[in-house]
Amino acid sequence: MNSFQNLGGANYDPLKPGDFPIGSVSSRAAARARLSLAQWKQIPPAFISFVQPSAEEQPNGLPGCVACDAVRIIARSRAGELVFERAENETLAQFQERASASVPRDGQFWLLLPEPIPVAASMPIPVPSPNVSMIALAISFAGLFTTGLRYKIFFGGRGGGKSWAFARALVLLALLKKIRVGCFRELQNSIKESVHQVLREQIELLGYSKYFEVTEKAIRCPSTGSDFLFKGLRSNAAEIKSTEGIDVGWVEEAQFVSKDSWQILTPTIRAEGSEIWVAFNPVDEEDPTYQRFVVGDAPPEMVRQEVGWQNNPFFNSTLNNDRLAMQRNDPDAYEHVWNGGCRIMSDAVIFRGKYIVETFPPPPKLQRLYFGADFGFANDPATLVRMWTTGEAPNEELWIEYAIYGLHVEIDAMSNFYDRVPESRVWPIKADSSRPEVISYVRRQGFNISAAEKWDGCVEDGIAHLRGFKQIHIHARNVELLREAAAYRYKIDRVTNDVLPIIVDAHNHGWDAIRYGLDGFIRARGGHGAWLGL
Repeated sequence: MNSFQNLGGANYDPLKPGDFPIGSVSSRAAARARLSLAQWKQIPPAFISFVQPSAEEQPNGLPGCVACDAVRIIARSRAGELVFERAENETLAQFQERASASVPRDGQFWLLLPEPIPVAASMPIPVPSPNVSMIALAISFAGLFTTGLRYKIFFGGRGGGKSWAFARALVLLALLKKIRVGCFRELQNSIKESVHQVLREQIELLGYSKYFEVTEKAIRCPSTGSDFLFKGLRSNAAEIKSTEGIDVGWVEEAQFVSKDSWQILTPTIRAEGSEIWVAFNPVDEEDPTYQRFVVGDAPPEMVRQEVGWQNNPFFNSTLNNDRLAMQRNDPDAYEHVWNGGCRIMSDAVIFRGKYIVETFPPPPKLQRLYFGADFGFANDPATLVRMWTTGEAPNEELWIEYAIYGLHVEIDAMSNFYDRVPESRVWPIKADSSRPEVISYVRRQGFNISAAEKWDGCVEDGIAHLRGFKQIHIHARNVELLREAAAYRYKIDRVTNDVLPIIVDAHNHGWDAIRYGLDGFIRARGGHGAWLGL
């Protein structure tokens, strides 16, 4: 039995040294306090080591693991907060060691949080003094510890580590102070369908089993009074409405949560400073969760972060082999499952069955190369592609070797952006004719760039030309283009689910660049040529 269990139950709040002046309370109460403090002092301060994927290419596309830099460390306990600033010429390891050694050993559990700064090159992960627990967490989840935010939204594909990070952060916060955590999902017929297991596993992995009371249906931290509740939303509406005092609501697999459930849950989590943590893998753009938290701009009281396997420094080779197999065998499913794209009716996907994903060597030296560019505007990315063709119709094939994307690329940064693609200054570039001023500027920077021809129906004609290739080969490095390939589609009738001859103007920035790059080969066919030619 956990030695905390007889110290006052769920509402017991441990006292600090000095809370029992001599003669002010009974000797039994004083003994209880001394026992509590003795147990509490066994918990060493915890140092969150934020890590990031490596900027350098890893074998088989694994993200790799690199320590983040930091110039400030915030230490929190129930008693308050300390801030440490990094001294000039102090290494990261020295800074972490100093902050760790400076935390008071006052009976409180201290959580040390660096303000992480991404780094461009590999850095050794520093290890502070041995009496501090070093706990690794991906930089993508730093926002979980940001105070003053009502909503913390994390979404994306498989392998992003969302559940793992949520559980790890909540275990630490439960040790830090008294909190009540409501763990919800739309359907939960038994505790086995909840996040109970992942919380229990994190408690064990972090070495905190002796500080928690874990039963089959509940988890408690007797020293702080923190507890975790597990509920299904659809079948417990009345019970959830009456639940009091929830500080954090963790909504797992939120893609399945209905509009009615959100309307019940949100006002239930109403304690002062309470937070709603949401983790999900998108399924459909029309799902209530996606519409509520992803569509539109994020309000100031929300942190919203897309996380996938690419952002997970702990992504392992076993999962990576599964990922690569699906990428080769089922690119459409891969976009939804691994890249976190919304699922689309496959018959509506424009390039369904037309492309394959693979790695292939650069072209032969005498190969004619084609470059195409689309210019970003507002939230649309700028793109540049490099490609070539082989064979003759009807056996002609298209090879897309590079497709780079950049958001908010200023005009004076275009040359650096284009220089990321080999030989972009050597071969002609065909670009969107709607931005002649950008074309003129880029040409003055030494690029052979000119406008591609446009006409009524040129998009449809371009799609027909691309679908005319026997095969389109997309290099596996072009993650953004692959995401577009799985999402670029025809409109679907909402009532009949019929696929309509109307191209949805979205997920097409790389494909527009490809069309521009093949300027001169695409012929005007008029009307709905692309649709009729399928």
